[in-house]
Amino acid sequence: MAEVRGASQLNIQVEGLEELQAQFNKLGRMPKKHLTKAGRAGIAKDLQDAKANAPTGETGNLKKAIKKKMETPNKRNKGVYRLSFDTKMTPEFRKPTTGVYGGKTPYAYYPSSVEYGYKGKNGHVKVKTMYWADKVLRQNEASSLKKVIESLSDSIDELTK
Repeated sequence: MAEVRGASQLNIQVEGLEELQAQFNKLGRMPKKHLTKAGRAGIAKDLQDAKANAPTGETGNLKKAIKKKMETPNKRNKGVYRLSFDTKMTPEFRKPTTGVYGGKTPYAYYPSSVEYGYKGKNGHVKVKTMYWADKVLRQNEASSLKKVIESLSDSIDELTK
């Protein structure tokens, strides 16, 4: 059993991590299609729960805009997904503010404002933080890691046959 520390500073006990590492060492380089498959398996529940728990607001665009996006790898052997908002909806999410910052009228990004909150002109908190996406990721961290390990183990078994 291995202990994994995530970005959210939770300690997770995972069974099978040492065995997976030993299998990786025997196999050498893992084909990217198997890493991508494991990444998709790990993010699936997070994506579903993020869409279910997102605040609806007036239009419900926040729920519609949540997508999984594969990060552009700087290494060939990498398959990492993250949750992000559809870039096609950026014009709808850019909201003009009252010009609190230096007299200019900057734009605020609505999804960030909902997640992290913001302060009004007087410096008091106008909208409290919701951290709805962070809560989803924290809740599913252990199960996502388990799904990734299971998928990679299955792929390694398939490759070594």
